[in-house]
Amino acid sequence: MTYLITGAHGFIGTHLTRECLQAGIRVIAYDLVRPRWPEPGLEGAVVVEGDILEPTRLIETMQAHKVQVVIHLVAYGAGDVGREIGLVKAGDYNPLKGAEVNVLGALTVFEAADVLWDMVYVKDAAHAFFLAAQVKTPEHRIFNVTGHTARPKDMVEVVKRLVPGVHVEVVPGGEPVYPYGLPGKRADRELGFRPRYSLEEAAQDYLEDLRNRMKA
Repeated sequence: MTYLITGAHGFIGTHLTRECLQAGIRVIAYDLVRPRWPEPGLEGAVVVEGDILEPTRLIETMQAHKVQVVIHLVAYGAGDVGREIGLVKAGDYNPLKGAEVNVLGALTVFEAADVLWDMVYVKDAAHAFFLAAQVKTPEHRIFNVTGHTARPKDMVEVVKRLVPGVHVEVVPGGEPVYPYGLPGKRADRELGFRPRYSLEEAAQDYLEDLRNRMKA
């Protein structure tokens, strides 16, 4: 079993890394800086210097080491390490940097760890706008248009089933996808919106549309 621990050189991270190693778990210690001094009991960890705001390097690390579990401990302004590497100075906390690291950074880690995405088919998204335009006096003005939760690899498997022999793979890179798992009850209640296409139905419909365009 291989764990990747972000913020592995922090106060909690060092203790967690040590306990994992003692339990026979292989640990990838992912942090922005290397340890300031040798920590007893951490010699077996694989140290990788990396920024959680750089998704490509994070994904490449997870794939290269075949990571099975991710434990996310990075936090902006956490103790002496944050001050040492210049993220935060005493009495000089930057809330924008805090939001970037603690919120967007966490989402980057979750995406890299292959968590569920909220996938909305384009025709469902268009239908949501149509429904919203029909409501004269909505109770609210903002709605989450949600689809079906799935992993990128789930979408790949759907395509492979629909197009036998096709070669598809998920590779690092691109922009992080935010957010996922948003509640869609308001759109259901006030607009009557529910996704009409399953993941496989959406893929099938899109492939048919592509074929028709190629014939035209």
